[in-house]
Amino acid sequence: MPATPDANAIPDQLPVTQAELVALEEQLWRLRAGRTRIDPWAEAADPGPDPERLTINRRIMELEEALARAAVVRPGADGFAIAAIGTAVLVDDGRKQRRYRLALEPLPGQTGTVSATSPVGSALLGQAVGSTVRVALPDGRQRELRLVRIGDEG
Repeated sequence: MPATPDANAIPDQLPVTQAELVALEEQLWRLRAGRTRIDPWAEAADPGPDPERLTINRRIMELEEALARAAVVRPGADGFAIAAIGTAVLVDDGRKQRRYRLALEPLPGQTGTVSATSPVGSALLGQAVGSTVRVALPDGRQRELRLVRIGDEG
């Protein structure tokens, strides 16, 4: 039996694996450390908005918000009870099975990874094996996805 997820307790929580939580915390730490290294003299000379600083600040705010909502989902003997950021999911759309890794924000060029804020990612996040979700496609059609398996392999 999969472990009972703590993330289902409050709907506004963001289910994440322990490994993904640590990775997000490390990313936040690196961004904060990098922000302090941006040249303060350049900022004093040109007080206009610095695109690099704005991008870093935006990402820091996104990570802080996600970490404030994060609820760690731990696997039980049979794996994860629900799809969480950091898990790999196998879904079936009735024609074909696809494997995705759920991420807060996929890296550019990373294949097989779905953002938790995308239509597919947000529909799957927090769902249990056997659940069927409906996803709106860009062309307006709907697609049903059945969650076949949840694991921690990437």
